[in-house]
Amino acid sequence: MSEGVSSRLIASCCGLGGFATAVISGMAADNPLDDVLTRALVALAACAAVGMVIGIVAERTIAQAVREYKGGSSGGAAGTSKGTVGATPAGES
Repeated sequence: MSEGVSSRLIASCCGLGGFATAVISGMAADNPLDDVLTRALVALAACAAVGMVIGIVAERTIAQAVREYKGGSSGGAAGTSKGTVGATPAGES
């Protein structure tokens, strides 16, 4: 995926989830339709903003982990960090 696509996808999913939750809970509480939709749109915007932040943080974290795994510039040599994939604990073979 190209850069930014994942964060927008996460933001969209969070926004849609917030909107759906607000609509369902508003209708279940027998609130007027205009109040339900207004609150649902506010929930959509708020959840999309939070989802965008989560997506950006996730993208950067994954990109950094991939660079470290490939032996890139952010960190020591590949395989020297703790928790490297495929590493065995000391003393075990």
